[in-house]
Amino acid sequence: MEFGVVDRFQFSLFQHMASVNVLPEGKDKSPPTLIDFAHPVHTNEFRLDARLSHGGVHLVQGTLAPHESGLIGSPRLTIVVHNDKPFDMEWRLPGSDRLQSARIEYGAVHIDPGDNPFFQRWIVCPNIVGIALDRKLVDRVGHETFGRDGASLRPGVAVTDNFLADAAKMLSLELREQSAGGKLFAEHFGILIAVHMFRHYSDGAWHPAPARGGLGTQRLRLVIDYIEANLGDDLSIAMLARIADRSLHHFSEAFRQSTGTPPHRYIIIRRIERAKILLLSTDLPIAQIALAVGFASQSHFGATFRAMTGVTPLRFRLDRL
Repeated sequence: MEFGVVDRFQFSLFQHMASVNVLPEGKDKSPPTLIDFAHPVHTNEFRLDARLSHGGVHLVQGTLAPHESGLIGSPRLTIVVHNDKPFDMEWRLPGSDRLQSARIEYGAVHIDPGDNPFFQRWIVCPNIVGIALDRKLVDRVGHETFGRDGASLRPGVAVTDNFLADAAKMLSLELREQSAGGKLFAEHFGILIAVHMFRHYSDGAWHPAPARGGLGTQRLRLVIDYIEANLGDDLSIAMLARIADRSLHHFSEAFRQSTGTPPHRYIIIRRIERAKILLLSTDLPIAQIALAVGFASQSHFGATFRAMTGVTPLRFRLDRL
């Protein structure tokens, strides 16, 4: 498989590799390869198919080049889910002298908590779904809900984790469709993934009590007022949680209990309702209305509007005028 120059949406893969040298005790001296899904650059090491970033959550799908020797890591919590036919891999976890190997099957999960590269080797071109979470987001979830930060998370290779494998499938579909609301959907899932990581991959992890009850009238009013005032902006679940004075983990469920709808879905509904008003009360071009209510493009707006109303924005305007 050949790797050509990719487009500007590719994640960064800073290459500083020398030939690997393994000391008798199993320590690796070579400078690491650092993979960062958050910062796109041109590289021949990865063929990118799709990328989406929002609210400290970064998603990619694509194909890695072979990594035949050396250390590899990331500056942020990174979860990679294998999305291809089986292949063989070798690795040595941080702080360990033991070289491990396994047949990596479809859906296998690899976890790198960040800032601690370790030895990995493969000779094929695996297709992957990658999920990277900013340290600020991870630490906030950890402190708010578990009383610990991302430094407590453990690495893992060839892990079987049905939650993460299923999440990767849904996020892969979102990456392919690039649908309206995808950014908020990605942020929502990123928060759930962070909670899952602390529950299952943190030293001394514990399970917090589930959120009960809604936001309450006053907090819900503050959140809804903020959404209505900023429908045209790049809204963030993290910001809404701050306004509600609730943790990231509890906010989405509390909002759903109060409104009957998850926050990312509620925002899309309100954007379409605002668009209806603009279509009937102004003569603004449809492309301008799409941007005014927070859609990235007229095509995304048109597809979402039709999915929710059964007609295109133009047909809606003409029929009612």
